[in-house]
Amino acid sequence: IPIIGNGDILSAEQAISRLSGSGCDGVMIGRGCLKNPWIFQEASNLRADKSRGEGVCYDFIKIFDRMKKLLEATHEDRMVMLQLRKFSMWYSAGFPESSAFRKAIFSTRTVEDTYATILDYYSNIDLLNKEDTSHEEFLMGGHG
Repeated sequence: IPIIGNGDILSAEQAISRLSGSGCDGVMIGRGCLKNPWIFQEASNLRADKSRGEGVCYDFIKIFDRMKKLLEATHEDRMVMLQLRKFSMWYSAGFPESSAFRKAIFSTRTVEDTYATILDYYSNIDLLNKEDTSHEEFLMGGHG
């Protein structure tokens, strides 16, 4: 019977540590991807003895372009806007000015305004300038 490790996997390093330290067959990553959408590729890299970021395309604009297109293909504007807001807010955790961004994103009223706000913010962030927020209670009570 396969054994799956679960619970508070918030980084690629934690995923690999859980795999090697417990002897489980796999790990489930939930909330960890809400602050880092690349956690799966990073963990896969570490497991294959590569550098964490090797071959990873750290590009929020690509993520949001794809997300918007996929959502628009299957959902009404209201749901597209809600999902874009939600994910952009989660991903912003730890970046400079994320509090002001979250305030701005939740004051948008259309998909176009929401998307423009996302593009403006994520086009101007430095991925290397992200604070480690894994110790914070953010999202620990749920992620809806």
